[in-house]
Amino acid sequence: MNKVRFTLSIAAFLILGWATSLIAQEDPLTVAESSHYQATSRHSDVMDFVRALQRQSSNIRVETLCTSAEGKQIPLIVLGDPVPSSPADLKWDDRAVVLIQANIHAGEVEGKEAALMLARDLLQGKTSNYFDKLVVLLVPIFNADGNDKISPDNRRNQKGPEQGVGIRYNGQNLDLNRDGLKLETPEVRGLIRNALIRWDPVFFLDAHTHNGSYHQEPVTWTWGLNPNGATTLVDYAADVMWPAVDKLMREKYDVKTIPHGDFMDPREPEKGWVPLGPQPRYLSNYVGLRNRLSVLNENYPYADYETRVRGCYKLYLAFLDFLLAERDEIVAMVKEADRKTIARGLNPSEDDVFIVEYDREPIQQTFTILGYEMEVEEREGRWPRVTPTETKRTYSDVPYYAKYTAKRTVGLPRGYFI
Repeated sequence: MNKVRFTLSIAAFLILGWATSLIAQEDPLTVAESSHYQATSRHSDVMDFVRALQRQSSNIRVETLCTSAEGKQIPLIVLGDPVPSSPADLKWDDRAVVLIQANIHAGEVEGKEAALMLARDLLQGKTSNYFDKLVVLLVPIFNADGNDKISPDNRRNQKGPEQGVGIRYNGQNLDLNRDGLKLETPEVRGLIRNALIRWDPVFFLDAHTHNGSYHQEPVTWTWGLNPNGATTLVDYAADVMWPAVDKLMREKYDVKTIPHGDFMDPREPEKGWVPLGPQPRYLSNYVGLRNRLSVLNENYPYADYETRVRGCYKLYLAFLDFLLAERDEIVAMVKEADRKTIARGLNPSEDDVFIVEYDREPIQQTFTILGYEMEVEEREGRWPRVTPTETKRTYSDVPYYAKYTAKRTVGLPRGYFI
């Protein structure tokens, strides 16, 4: 009888181990997915998800971007086939490094969930084979301290998730997307030291959620706008990258998208559309000033949460499609931009200047906004209150005021004493 019990115990143990192994191999789900888009992940959920990916694949490494003010480890996920053990592995490697960052404002959570979904699907071969030419870096939870202060009272004008989101500020009560020059936060210092300098990505995307003008497109984005960087990259983003990614989003991924911005005048929507601005305190502009392609992604808060997450995920794929196809040209442009910047810095002429105040002009292309008829309530001394009606309206040939030129300049110095 004891032998029978022993045999049954061994069999049960083996079956349990086999079942546990199968469970471990199942696709891990993000909190957004497992909650049916009612919730978003905490820092511990993100780390558990990343550890599940590490158990499943050898094509992932996890570095520490920084330690937050409240002591949380911010992960920098490195993906590749093979995954490099350090940037030194890429010295004789043709692959380009790209960086996608999310959750800089921790009430804006779509990018975080989409980045985790992207990591899983890249490792499981559910996407195009981007690893042929790219090494993908992901920072899904840049503002971990703000992220874990989840409450349904945060960002109440945003449509979901119902169980709440985090807050805008980090553990120092600072806005990380205003720290591109001051470098007062451990998160931004870590980004620069351990990602931008250490890995030197040729492309950077910073994912947000916008509160602004009303339209039907769930995804918006723009590029690094500061004209003190390489204008070849700024022009390339406007003239080549924007139309190519817009076409991919609409035709391959069936997602409507427009450039990021707001109506210059809601009383006259066709008058123009304008982005946030070129100042390098915004990280997408800061990275553009470093002569790298950069993107500010702003998802639309009045679309439902699931639509926002899925739209953001598809935008990531569209950019990876573009980078895979244009890798050689982009790497060559970045190298040439660096060469010219170094030469100019070593021997600046009287014509070499730095722009300190900007004028704004429209770029060559106009675009169409699927919008609404709006009710505009004037408020003395304040921006008018704008409310969309249920009547849809298409605004055609809208100029995009995203080209910044010199209003005031100073001579380019040989250096600065700080």
